[in-house]
Amino acid sequence: GELRDGYRKAHEASQEAKTLYTARIHLKHLVETMGETFDLSTLDLPHLQMHVDRRCQKVSPATASKEIATLRTTWNWGVRMKLVSGACPVKGLNYPKIDEKPPFQTRSEIERQLEGLDEKQRAELWDSLYLTLPEIEAFLAEVRAAASHPWIHPLVATAAHAGLRRSELVRARKSDVDFEAITLTVRERKRTKGKRTTRRVPLSSALDAVLREWLAVHPGGAYL
Repeated sequence: GELRDGYRKAHEASQEAKTLYTARIHLKHLVETMGETFDLSTLDLPHLQMHVDRRCQKVSPATASKEIATLRTTWNWGVRMKLVSGACPVKGLNYPKIDEKPPFQTRSEIERQLEGLDEKQRAELWDSLYLTLPEIEAFLAEVRAAASHPWIHPLVATAAHAGLRRSELVRARKSDVDFEAITLTVRERKRTKGKRTTRRVPLSSALDAVLREWLAVHPGGAYL
């Protein structure tokens, strides 16, 4: 508990809120396994294997691995702060095997494989769906027709045509759109640790038209 609280307090100003939130959740599950007052000087591989085995009954091995990665990051900070010593004993942990996810496929490719599959297998296949360009345009037409707010269609169109993540979409500003240079500046948070970076993506002719139409009726404020 002391290591957890110290790490969180030390990184409140330097880490993104979402990153800290995720670390807090991961450390919460580790504390649930070992206890708030567990003596970390006694931490060994069997303790962490117990945590992995317990968590993999409820979550994927990938999620359990991320929790261990958060512990290792926190531990390394704790070494520098003299709260713990030595290397975090994570080497040698065993995780259950998982099936590789299907590759991304078109609708027709998926439909040819559905016969004889149960609902779970069908759902896994549909999770690998990617849309062709005509399907994307049809989808965007549905969004435009059904949108309950005028910003919804331009937001989804920007995701479809420029490939922005959800967090990048909500951070986008009107000034990021440059119609003369035919580009959109994307405000990143994941590419470089400890630094806010940007990238520029081209505006397709379709997205150019959508954003011009939207900005003509934009209600005001800095955000796109």
